[in-house]
Amino acid sequence: MDRELLGGFDMGLNRVFVVGAGISGLVVAYRLAQKGFRVTVFESQDVGGLASSYYIGEMRIPKTNRLVLSSDRKTQKLIKELGLWKRVFWRPLKSGIIYEREIHPLSSPLDLLRFKLINFWDRVRFATFLLRTILPLSYDLSKLEGLSVREWAVEELGQEIADKLIEPLILTKFGLSSDQISAAWFLDRLLSESRTRIRNRWGFIRGGIGQVAEKLAERIEGLGGEILPKTPVDEVVIKEGEVRGLRVRRGGEEKFVEASVVVATAPPPALCEMMPDLPKELSKMLRAIRYAPAVLGCYLIKERKRGFVWLANLDRDSSFGGLFEIPDYLEGFSDTLGASSVVQTTTYLESEGEKLWRMSEEEIAEAQIRDIAEIFGEVEVVWRGIYKIPHSLPIFLQDLPKVPQKTEVSGLYFAGIFTTLPRSPTMGLAAESGERAAELVAQDLKPQRPTNP
Repeated sequence: MDRELLGGFDMGLNRVFVVGAGISGLVVAYRLAQKGFRVTVFESQDVGGLASSYYIGEMRIPKTNRLVLSSDRKTQKLIKELGLWKRVFWRPLKSGIIYEREIHPLSSPLDLLRFKLINFWDRVRFATFLLRTILPLSYDLSKLEGLSVREWAVEELGQEIADKLIEPLILTKFGLSSDQISAAWFLDRLLSESRTRIRNRWGFIRGGIGQVAEKLAERIEGLGGEILPKTPVDEVVIKEGEVRGLRVRRGGEEKFVEASVVVATAPPPALCEMMPDLPKELSKMLRAIRYAPAVLGCYLIKERKRGFVWLANLDRDSSFGGLFEIPDYLEGFSDTLGASSVVQTTTYLESEGEKLWRMSEEEIAEAQIRDIAEIFGEVEVVWRGIYKIPHSLPIFLQDLPKVPQKTEVSGLYFAGIFTTLPRSPTMGLAAESGERAAELVAQDLKPQRPTNP
């Protein structure tokens, strides 16, 4: 197998390789490049990962429904740093639940009081709880790490809400029972969204969240770094407790790249496959983190239906688990595309063996358009995209170990939201883990050229 030095750089202490070009990987590469390190980023798919885009001419359509929470200061700071803040717009977001093909609004405690699926006094109890979630320090999440969502919900909200609302939501969202999910992780997610909901200001980037990834890539390359999409890493070679190199596929050929410093940001299931020689305890930690596969649909529709709406679908026989409709993404392109609104669907699965995963893109689109029409009425779709993600979202089961970002393997570091559990996964958290990894690398190594401000 050929040995190759990519980009013509000399190997040395200032050369760092990053596996994965999602937000965490791009941020760690950007921060290291700013500090004077030479960086190369490998990505098996498109740059951006979950923050990547479809392209229709010059128009970007986001593959995932990433929002900017008003409480997520880290994401906002990054967007401003990259010069994208002028493209952010804020809108109220109407949320609700689809049950038996009908929409039940749940944007406020008052909506909850009208929600007929559960009895009145349980509605009052749940509305009171939601009001409490907007207060800082409402919960010590560390005390909940040993509890399942079901245990917490029964104690906090009562059996009926646990059975009729929380359990169906968990099944819809993750394909798992609520007695398998950590209450700490669930509550962190709920609290962060509730504090945004009380302001009812949800941020969107006109043209899609993919611009964050694109800008980061531009900055990295401007500082002398390399980003290599469609270049999967088959193995991080570890010998005698230290990183020795990478086996990558590039242009149809397999190559060996000498490396002594690697920051790995791919999902743990993928990392376990590419790192067969990890120490047993570290491998055990990574294998304990379960990721949900997901099927994401994106549809440009001719006429908007509800607008700025997020709906969780409790109908288990439906072809999707959640739905967004966001009209303003298409501003300036509506006439060209013949569409006025974007509808995105999200469906998390328990495994890749489920029927929806095995369906063709055409079959998925046909089923989802039919189910959307049952809820919204007739829809005219002018374009569609289907995105299957094998490892989309980490699921925080109970009592998971904390994965270190600096590992016992010399030269191996981790970044990604799997290092931040049980905190709720956000783009800001992914960026934060990337920044922390860059700091750890910089503490251990010294760049061989002046720091670029």
